[in-house]
Amino acid sequence: NDIKTHAMDATCALAFTVQHLLSKGFTAEQIQRPDAEVYKAFNAFLRTQPSFQGLSGEVKFIGNDKENHLSIQQVQKGKSVDVGLRYINSTIAWIGNGADNSSWTQ
Repeated sequence: NDIKTHAMDATCALAFTVQHLLSKGFTAEQIQRPDAEVYKAFNAFLRTQPSFQGLSGEVKFIGNDKENHLSIQQVQKGKSVDVGLRYINSTIAWIGNGADNSSWTQ
């Protein structure tokens, strides 16, 4: 399941971050109840840590995000429907006929 693999990768990213903080001399108690210094160190490492091979593939954060594809959805007849996919290289693949503009006509 794709959601499970991403959750497991997130857990690993957090574990690597905790391991890094412990190696820098922070205690488990400080990490569990972080002050401003620990919070800053935690976020800095999490956002800049080296990539690693996770269950979902390579895990690497770009700035504040893990780069990935984006689903393009449209509400049709009151339900969210996938109508396309934007890939990492910015190309778009439409599903079927893509977005439906029938709601914009009278």
